[in-house]
Amino acid sequence: VFANNMELSVAPNPAVNNEIRFYVKSAGVSKVNVQLFDITGKLAYEFFALDANQTQRISNLNSGLYFLNVTDVNGSFSTTQRVVVK
Repeated sequence: VFANNMELSVAPNPAVNNEIRFYVKSAGVSKVNVQLFDITGKLAYEFFALDANQTQRISNLNSGLYFLNVTDVNGSFSTTQRVVVK
């Protein structure tokens, strides 16, 4: 997904084995805020990543549809992608 000159890749999608890997590609972006929202808009999970290429454990999330929002720490770039958790 491309947005505001930021490329976001999420794999696997649907997420399996309680892990999700994300990769953010954008000029000058390294530190990002990552948020997962459930379908009601409730914040389900949040973390800051110092590396824009990271695997994160998501074992505390119920199965379902989530929206992964990634924003650089300066607020310059933001993008959202749907993620399914099995």
